[in-house]
Amino acid sequence: MRRLDSGEHSDKIRGRLFRAVCDGFLAVGCLFVVMVLRLLYTTTLATPSEPTDVAVDEFVGAFIPGAILVASITVNTFYLGGVYRRMRFYQHRYKVWAIVRASTTAQLLFAFVVLLSWEVVDFPRSVLLPNWFLTTFAFVIVRVYCVRVPSVDRLLEWLDMTDDEEVAGGHHKTVLVVGGAGYIG
Repeated sequence: MRRLDSGEHSDKIRGRLFRAVCDGFLAVGCLFVVMVLRLLYTTTLATPSEPTDVAVDEFVGAFIPGAILVASITVNTFYLGGVYRRMRFYQHRYKVWAIVRASTTAQLLFAFVVLLSWEVVDFPRSVLLPNWFLTTFAFVIVRVYCVRVPSVDRLLEWLDMTDDEEVAGGHHKTVLVVGGAGYIG
């Protein structure tokens, strides 16, 4: 087994930390979208029984603790579930299944905490199921997209390519693969 030097080790830790922060922001963003849709529904489509100012105050009062909860629960669940350590071993549909499982676990824990702390946090229960759908869908899309285009530099190279011969800086390189008849997934 190859040992990592300190530079490689710090790069791996930085990469995991970056993914964890992005996952937290994605979970909070999905919660924000679902809660804004609920706010729009309650203030415009449904018969409003209260003024808009009160609805916005309730939105802010529920969103801030909900955002803190969903971000911390999602990141911790993903970390404990091995999403940041073992995700490279999952391939195709197994990776999607692992992401759906981790996201579902995080959202179930979030719903459990919200329902147990009903007296402390006045969080709308109607947001929980749409938030699970949107968050799971967003995590699957982001993880699959990040595998396809892992960095901005590769994205720019991919957008600039017009022919297969332009991959290696304009030079065509012939490669002989010996014993490559196995499955490459």
